[in-house]
Amino acid sequence: MSEIPFVSILGRQVSAYAVIAAALCVLAAAAFVCVWSMQKKKPLWHGILFAFLSGLLGLFLGRAIYCAVRANSVFFDEIGDYRGLTPFFTMEEGSLNAIGILTGCLLAAWVTGLIAKAKAAELLDCAAIPGVTLFALLRLIEPASGQGYGPLVNEYPLLCFSPLSIAGGGDWEVRWSISVCFIEALLLFAVAAALLKIPVRRNGARALYALTLIAGTQIIPEILRQDNVLWIFIFAPVTQMGYAALLVGCLVLALRGADRKTAVREIALMLAGVVLLVGAEFAYDKTDWPHEALFPVMILILSLMAAMTLRRIHLWDKQTMNGRLRHAA
Repeated sequence: MSEIPFVSILGRQVSAYAVIAAALCVLAAAAFVCVWSMQKKKPLWHGILFAFLSGLLGLFLGRAIYCAVRANSVFFDEIGDYRGLTPFFTMEEGSLNAIGILTGCLLAAWVTGLIAKAKAAELLDCAAIPGVTLFALLRLIEPASGQGYGPLVNEYPLLCFSPLSIAGGGDWEVRWSISVCFIEALLLFAVAAALLKIPVRRNGARALYALTLIAGTQIIPEILRQDNVLWIFIFAPVTQMGYAALLVGCLVLALRGADRKTAVREIALMLAGVVLLVGAEFAYDKTDWPHEALFPVMILILSLMAAMTLRRIHLWDKQTMNGRLRHAA
């Protein structure tokens, strides 16, 4: 792991990552507001309100999930004395959770809809491409925060090259680690490019496509992450479980208009996929089963889950006004 760079702002040392991340967030918010304002009869202040609430709620929930899971290390010192709530607001201590940030953005759309009488689905549709691009850029600069590293791969020389791996200083030799952050960034850039090409007709369809593709592409790389991983109990990584819940939620929303038998069947298949992924994750982390055999299985299961959800979104997007599908389910 490389040393974290800091810059001085008003006499206070701030990480370079935080400065760059804040600048990228402002640029993404400006891009969203521009996209929103170009829609017919869309008040500018609706977009500004959503951008502001997304930042506020995203930061709060992202920090809240992190601190809730790491409460012992965040709120208590080395000898077990309670430090108060101050560490929650001290961003130099610990990090944020991506699922909390995504949840904050979704909640911001709902709150903006309540305040401004705007449609949350339209807000999220306009935010999809700027948001995914921002996510990719934040992953790309993650090494500046000291995070984004996977397992060491020095014993596999063919993998020891950038950007697949990241070189870090060691006592005697350079240590190469899988660059989880770069892999995730590349996949997110691909998601943003795909969203530009996917045709949509209904409000909310682009947002559902975006959330499904984010979840479908980020779970597997997150399994490789070695730094700052949040765990609930012994086998439930917070971020991966959050992405799995996101996939289930997108499928449920896209099943609106489908018959009950179809909905029950596809939800059951999705939940079975989640159980299989959890089992495979447990085997990956807690058993000696060969990773070379587990990874293809996990990728196959996740691909089928994402494909089923994307197909259902496609069918929902093509529903007629009376709710009947133009194509057979």
